[in-house]
Amino acid sequence: MTAPQPIRSAAPSRATPGYRSRPRRAGRRSHLLAQSPKALGLEVAAKLAVNLLLLSAVISALLKLVPYFQDQRSRLQEIETALVQAETETTQSRSDFSRYFDPTQANSIMQEQSGRKSPRQLTVVWTEPDYSP
Repeated sequence: MTAPQPIRSAAPSRATPGYRSRPRRAGRRSHLLAQSPKALGLEVAAKLAVNLLLLSAVISALLKLVPYFQDQRSRLQEIETALVQAETETTQSRSDFSRYFDPTQANSIMQEQSGRKSPRQLTVVWTEPDYSP
């Protein structure tokens, strides 16, 4: 019997002759430190100027959008009030429609609209009782 072999990783180790390490690049910080203070100041000033220019453009665009937003908001309120009014009219029309086309209420509707009564109906007149002796 043979003894179990240790598991080896597939990645090459540093001891392997074919392994090459990458040369390290200098980071941005060391690059900035290598520049002269004057060039660094000009770069910071240029970035600040560009950012201020962009900020002013954004503020200007927002100031132009505020009146448009207020106009749209007032139009929306007008539309909402018109919608509420239309919904109430629609509800009333639906109830009238269901009443007018109900066959059981046809006679009562004709009486309301024409003022005529059915011949079988009697007119009742209320009078005050006379209590004189």
